[in-house]
Amino acid sequence: MSQTDRQPSSLRRDNIFAPASLICGILAWTLLPLLAAPAAMLAGHIAYAKSKRLGVGGRGMALAGMVLGYSGLAAAAMLIGVLLALPEGKSLFPQEAAEQPAQAAEPQPKPRAAKPAKPVAVGEKPLPPVIPPQAEAILAAQHAVAERLAAGESLDEINEGFPLNEEGRRYWQNIEARQGTVIITPKPDARGFARQIMLLSAQENGRLTWSCVGELEKSVEQTVCR
Repeated sequence: MSQTDRQPSSLRRDNIFAPASLICGILAWTLLPLLAAPAAMLAGHIAYAKSKRLGVGGRGMALAGMVLGYSGLAAAAMLIGVLLALPEGKSLFPQEAAEQPAQAAEPQPKPRAAKPAKPVAVGEKPLPPVIPPQAEAILAAQHAVAERLAAGESLDEINEGFPLNEEGRRYWQNIEARQGTVIITPKPDARGFARQIMLLSAQENGRLTWSCVGELEKSVEQTVCR
């Protein structure tokens, strides 16, 4: 009597790796190619070896599981290689590739134009026909403040120094804006004193008005305080 014949009948039939290999081989071609394919190959080899050594059944299922496992793993590797080799923007599915140009051709919404800032006018009082030379630099500073207000800034945001030309330096040491108020520093007098003059700005019904605090010549005050 051979060694195989001496094995118990339950041992001959007990080759659970064979159906496991077949099931994993089927899964390798359906749901889990990268996980089920190695499992099918491993279980198939164990079942095939057990079938030869112990004479149990399941050799056919083991062979089928190994074939499905090896072929499924090879197919998955080829598919991954093809996907990695595709140029950017290309697709394996023609329907998706046809939808991409259509999506790219959709008109983009136009950006809304910024709402223009409401212009701020200077006081209603018109300028005199003759402007004193001392007032020209002050008027330039007032005009700069009005322009920044028209651009949408508030009076508190307007802090700026104004350069003086040669004519302006004859009368003024410095002209600047602090929170919308124009501050004028005249040339020092004989005693070395220079009292600052302030032009307080205010918005009334969308118009910019100026109030003078300090001593100015009458003609200059009538020109810049309005």
